[in-house]
Amino acid sequence: MLPALLKKPNSFSFWIAFIKGLREGRQSILDRLAKKEAPKSVEAALNPLSTADISSANISQESTTEPTAPAQSVVDELMRQCLQVAASQWSAAPVQATSRYGYYHTTSTVAYTSKVDRIIEIFDHAIASGDMDICRTLIINILKSPGSTSDKFTQIYTSLIPRLRTLLSSKNVDLCTPPFVDLLQVLIGTYLRDVLGKKVTTTVQLRKIGCGCHDCHPVDAFIMNPQTTTGVFRLVQHRRLHLEKYIAQARDLCTYTVIKSGSPHGVQVTKRPEVISASMWVQRQKDAKAFLASIGSDEVIAKIMGARYPDVAHAINGTHVFGSVRTATELPAISVIAPSTVAHPAAVPSSSSSDPSTPLVAIGGNQLPSLTNQNHSASSSSLVSAPTPVVPPGNKKRKNVVQLGPVIDLTADDSS
Repeated sequence: MLPALLKKPNSFSFWIAFIKGLREGRQSILDRLAKKEAPKSVEAALNPLSTADISSANISQESTTEPTAPAQSVVDELMRQCLQVAASQWSAAPVQATSRYGYYHTTSTVAYTSKVDRIIEIFDHAIASGDMDICRTLIINILKSPGSTSDKFTQIYTSLIPRLRTLLSSKNVDLCTPPFVDLLQVLIGTYLRDVLGKKVTTTVQLRKIGCGCHDCHPVDAFIMNPQTTTGVFRLVQHRRLHLEKYIAQARDLCTYTVIKSGSPHGVQVTKRPEVISASMWVQRQKDAKAFLASIGSDEVIAKIMGARYPDVAHAINGTHVFGSVRTATELPAISVIAPSTVAHPAAVPSSSSSDPSTPLVAIGGNQLPSLTNQNHSASSSSLVSAPTPVVPPGNKKRKNVVQLGPVIDLTADDSS
């Protein structure tokens, strides 16, 4: 019966409920198994003894009903298999239909929220059972799931991170414990490289152009808004002339024409392309700071990223793109939760011990060291050292390895 159930698709809720039932009734199950084994155990214990020996053996009833190691391992293995099946269905979250104006439509946001719910549920049970291999496998499957990087951050990762932090805190598990630190290293590096991206080099100084009055304020908001390219501002003549005066003084940022149709006449302002690029960078920079803040403080980011921590400041400042991250070809197996063994990077200065002359750059409330005078070669090492992969004789090394994070390899074998 169990093999047939293991193959049944779309059964996530069943397996989670089954796992909860096994965990809650585990001791009762073991006690019942022990009682079934008790008569045989007593007989085996008494047969070799003589009548005189029986009176001195003093075998207690409690010793005969103690759960045996094989029984415990059977129950634990059953729970592990059930959790593995549930974990394999994390992405099969159903899309719920809702009614609007008598018609039914699907809401994709519900499906992605349900995916995050499933991920957290699996992590919760895996941590409770001390099986980090399931967490490791699930993390790799999440990172290798189809979809663009920006979509997966919007739909999965951004919601997953704060909930993962809350879960680990409730379980008294360090955020920098493998494999969770590996996931965060990958997400930070991927976000900075693919979402924040490169700062476009320009001589344009993005700024507000008005005098600060009530009429100039909408123009200033328009200039700083990365989502807009053209705006029309209609004002009576004397107020419009005031606006034209300040717009004319910012020809490096925009051009304008007077719209004489309609009443009152208007001013159509068009941003220059380089201004659009600059304003988009400012917004991406702001979002990147918020993303890092959602993970943790300056000290937490430093502990996660290790020797790559200075590169985070480079990326946020726009001085360098966060390049490819050093990884191992395999994520080491982790069987049990261990105390955090992630070393604090000696090369990363803290705010209390750093040289006062070293400039700092703020990242959403975090303080990251500026790298103006630091050697960029320090980024070649990673926080979590991974063993060098051993290639068996006769096997070819994999080629064209695409590595997104400091530990997890997101490629498949050439044979796949």
